[in-house]
Amino acid sequence: MLVGALCVIAVAPSGAQKRKYPARPIKLVVPTTPGGGVDAVARLVALHVAAKFGQQIPVDNISGAAQQIGTNAVVRAPADGYTVLFAPPTPITIAEHFEPKPPYDARNDLVTAGMIGRNPGLIVINASIGASTLGEFIALARANPKKYFYGSPGQGHAFHLITEFLRAKRAPR
Repeated sequence: MLVGALCVIAVAPSGAQKRKYPARPIKLVVPTTPGGGVDAVARLVALHVAAKFGQQIPVDNISGAAQQIGTNAVVRAPADGYTVLFAPPTPITIAEHFEPKPPYDARNDLVTAGMIGRNPGLIVINASIGASTLGEFIALARANPKKYFYGSPGQGHAFHLITEFLRAKRAPR
């Protein structure tokens, strides 16, 4: 499983005036809580880009609603390139499938500026459980449906969807 951090900006209207960019600080919106993986990488990118541009790049964490609140804040910001979204794929590729009418249209309201990285997902269990393969663990969990629980960053997140996919499928051999 690959999860990448995307850097996207609101689509600028045609005929936007051209000036030396950046003429003022760029705000980097991270739609997750501070301290997590996406936030840590965003802050490293902000430091690197700030040094290159000679401008401050404050990181603004706006979390909630499976990252849609922060994403929507970028969509509502002026489309001038000074408010940039740094997000995993969830609010861009998955959110529209969970919300009947999302507050933004990722295909038309945002444009990808680049992919920053990849993050493999891991399933980790306590060694004392007695399963040594994913297939054994899935079989154990199916035999004891109320005994095992999992955690994910939230509904609609890629890790949540992978777990639901595993729940719906037969155990691997």
